Amino acid sequence: MQTKILGIFKKLGVELDQEDLIYFKDAILVETPRISQIKNKGYLHIQIKDFLPIEVLKKVEEKLKNNQYFNFKLILSIENQQFDKQLITKYLEFIKMYKSLFNNRVSWKLLDIYNFDLNDHQLVFNVNSQTIKNEISLELDYCLAKLNQFGFKDLSYLINVNEISLDVIDTKKTELNNNNNNVEPIIQPKIVEKKPSSNNSYKKRPSLDKPSYNSLLDVEDDAQNIVIQGVVINKEFKLSKTGRKIFYIDITDYQSSIRCMYFAKSDALCEFDDLTEEELKSKDLEQIKANKIQVNDWISVKGKTSLSLYDQEQIFYIDDFKKIEKQLVSRIDDAKIKRVELHAHTKMSVMDAVSDPMDYLELISSWNHKAIAFTDHTNVQAFPDIYKALKTVNKNKDDKNKIKAIYGLEINMLNNDLWYVKNPKNQNLKDAKMVFFDLETTGLSPELDEIIEFGAIEYNFKTGERKKIDILIKPKAKLKAFTQKLTNITEKMLENKPSIETAFKQIHQVIKDAILVAHNANFDFTFYLIDLKN
Repeated sequence: MQTKILGIFKKLGVELDQEDLIYFKDAILVETPRISQIKNKGYLHIQIKDFLPIEVLKKVEEKLKNNQYFNFKLILSIENQQFDKQLITKYLEFIKMYKSLFNNRVSWKLLDIYNFDLNDHQLVFNVNSQTIKNEISLELDYCLAKLNQFGFKDLSYLINVNEISLDVIDTKKTELNNNNNNVEPIIQPKIVEKKPSSNNSYKKRPSLDKPSYNSLLDVEDDAQNIVIQGVVINKEFKLSKTGRKIFYIDITDYQSSIRCMYFAKSDALCEFDDLTEEELKSKDLEQIKANKIQVNDWISVKGKTSLSLYDQEQIFYIDDFKKIEKQLVSRIDDAKIKRVELHAHTKMSVMDAVSDPMDYLELISSWNHKAIAFTDHTNVQAFPDIYKALKTVNKNKDDKNKIKAIYGLEINMLNNDLWYVKNPKNQNLKDAKMVFFDLETTGLSPELDEIIEFGAIEYNFKTGERKKIDILIKPKAKLKAFTQKLTNITEKMLENKPSIETAFKQIHQVIKDAILVAHNANFDFTFYLIDLKN
């Protein structure tokens, strides 16, 4: 086994004994394990010599599915494609008993895994009606997809239909006077054998009213003829090169998400189109709006999943769709002893959270939690909102059931040598002169680059007087295009301006005996010291 595969197994909690590891002796990692952020699922593709025994396969599958990181899907490539009916029967039994627990679109009422013939790489089934054939096709589609995942190459199936029709012929009763018995001639049913139907790819059309999976998390790659449901969270539109309308619809069930594509069948308006000006003016506007599918609407879509060559993600291609009633999606906490969340961020934690305190408090109230801690990044700006929301949520609660808010924050540890005040003189700030300044330079190096602008506000705390100062300085070298674009200072603006030797005296006069304040003081002050030295 490759050391890399062993490392991956160890990290994902797949612990195998020496007897099981033998089956991975010559294992090769086909591709680097990849993660689908959309489906919250990982994919591990391994090549091994022979088919895995069911016991080993089940052990690896369970560990990959229940590891602490992602639900990983195992994909196997098998070198030795020697298999028989007995091996396939064992795998089919495993799929029916174990894998189907996570897929409710297959009923498993009709497929008899023992009643088939293996003809080369084709599974041949014989049934006695077209109805049974249609039902069994759905089950076989799922099984073949799983068998392919476990390394069986180029498998297919054939379903032969042998229908029995009864021709009941009425005959006259014949009286046998000699023995006084009535004899009714019996005509044997005529067996009519039909040739195997050529339409072996026919599948039962699933209903849009019932999803094929309990969750979008369970949707399988390259699944055919399935129904999924979710709320629209994003909708995009574009025209193909041939002028055909293509809609990109992102849906979620709040457990996972998937991108859907719909190719409009004509140029006519459809439910995914935005409202036109004519529709906005229509007297039937409300009815038109009700028929349209917009963001936040729930939809049921039928089609298939397939790998998108563009972004290497599974895309759902829509064949049919309809708008459905909003599905109530709620999570419950049925634990006897409730946890306390000690690390909740509000939208005051920029780029990290988007929820208000009220969102959290209403949620934990529905779960009967007793407390929650708010710990935003380096700020306490949400405290007033937390207090206000807490009063609202606790308004109708007795003292025993009131929620407690724990007020906290995340703070950063600073190095001892980090300074906010350099060269302190123990001055009284109310009596001090303050200069808030900023420099524009030709680059980032104080030794090699030059100051081209000194801008400042001189502030007198006692009088409240403010004085604006702006000094442009002509550098020795020509300005680079990048510098001009970054600073909005051009060569023409600096043509008749003083050199740094002359301008520095003005700058020194402004900052003399003042407290200097800058947003990047270390950088600006270093430039100043270098010019002072020169």
